[in-house]
Amino acid sequence: MRKHFKYIFLVLLLGLGVSSCDEYLDINDDPNRLTEVSLASLTPTIQLYLADAQYNVSYTAAQATQQTGSYFGYFEDFTLGGAWTILYLRAMSNANILATQAAAEGADHYQGIALAMQAFGLAMITDTWEDAPWSQAFKGSEVLQPTYEAQSELYKTITSLLDQAETLLNSTVDCETAGNCIKPASDLIYG
Repeated sequence: MRKHFKYIFLVLLLGLGVSSCDEYLDINDDPNRLTEVSLASLTPTIQLYLADAQYNVSYTAAQATQQTGSYFGYFEDFTLGGAWTILYLRAMSNANILATQAAAEGADHYQGIALAMQAFGLAMITDTWEDAPWSQAFKGSEVLQPTYEAQSELYKTITSLLDQAETLLNSTVDCETAGNCIKPASDLIYG
């Protein structure tokens, strides 16, 4: 019986040793996961998320202002939590990535588009919820509870973002040498 325990223990020890290897056939590498996203791919994604958030905010406002619903007994649960998630976790965080990546690549037009979309998203946020996080919002794990900024300050930020976007969009870039000009396919609306 003791002999069997030794063999069982050896098999378990061997199994543990094989399963604990860090580089065992590189099975934890996901070949389908992107490590970098192109500027042209981020732009329509952000546009889609902003449109989705606009729909959610408008739908919620429409539900809140329905007066015939109470007369006919028709009520539907709704919340603005979905719009908050879409705006902050999807649209605005991707717009922040687009702005940062475009600035690093010297793609002025894409950076201008990113800033304009950030301004639009921030306007939607402050029009819906008034005070909201902005300057500390996209710091990742560095700031887990960003401070809320006053709506008046957010409107100043929106104006500043639009001024910067206008300057960047009006810049002249030689597309032949830069190689990072806006491609029509990256525009979800007019492309």
